[in-house]
Amino acid sequence: MKLNIALCTDENFVVPALVCITSIFESNCQDECRITILTEGISEESHEKFTKLASTYHQAIQVVVINPEKFRTLKSYDRYPTSMYFRFLLPEILKEESKVLYLDCDIMVRRPLRDLFDINIKNYSCGAVIDQQCDDVQIINRLRLNTRYFNSGVMMLNLDAWRKNNYTKKLIDFIEENPNKCVFPDQDALNAVLSGTVKYLPLSYNLQEMWLTMLDYARFSYRHYPELEDAKKDPIIIHFCVNDKPWYMECKNPYKEEYLNIALLHDFIGFKQKKHYKGLYYRLEAEKIRLQRWQQHFIDK
Repeated sequence: MKLNIALCTDENFVVPALVCITSIFESNCQDECRITILTEGISEESHEKFTKLASTYHQAIQVVVINPEKFRTLKSYDRYPTSMYFRFLLPEILKEESKVLYLDCDIMVRRPLRDLFDINIKNYSCGAVIDQQCDDVQIINRLRLNTRYFNSGVMMLNLDAWRKNNYTKKLIDFIEENPNKCVFPDQDALNAVLSGTVKYLPLSYNLQEMWLTMLDYARFSYRHYPELEDAKKDPIIIHFCVNDKPWYMECKNPYKEEYLNIALLHDFIGFKQKKHYKGLYYRLEAEKIRLQRWQQHFIDK
């Protein structure tokens, strides 16, 4: 089977993109993987890393440089750079393809993707998983949604439907006309524009961070818990969608070690762990632990 997969990146996210692709190749070695990287531009050294990774696994990676002018008027900032919008162009970039799996770079694929590609989305714009904050009434009200809010980090795009319905233009227009509604710019727009046309996928295809480490803080109804517990048994895709990514020492995700094993498979990737926060963070963490122990001491008494 041919697996068409696309990622968007800039120079800052090249290493996570390489790790994500490595996880894809490692878990889908029986299939032909064709990876498309959309970027405003990366260094020659980074380009060579993608070439070497493709050669290592005898798979295909193409780097497509995008002119960002079309998106200059759309809101973006450090956490959400302009490159997040490049996936809107996939229908015109992959002219001969009918579907493509889009993945964020902060993702690890653990199992074969064949079953995901076999899911029928012919009558849908895409397949996606509900978001870890899908029951947040503020999001629902802000976007006036009558459908479930989905996470856009894993999306099986029906490219034929996108071309037919001109979704690329509709998405750009929505963000331009509703900047205040788009707190999570691309994801909010995708939810608003594609509402009613989405096939909701099993949680295992996008197991998100808060479900694993902060479930009590997620705006996520308990009615989803049985499906979530089933997805946790052997998730297919892990999405590290909080600030403490697995390349930071502070990451508490239970799949962190598995991610590190993938990240360190090839020296040329250049993966290195680093601290996310300064010394004050660690002093506060130590104080929190001390207070928790003190509290437990009195509870035990």
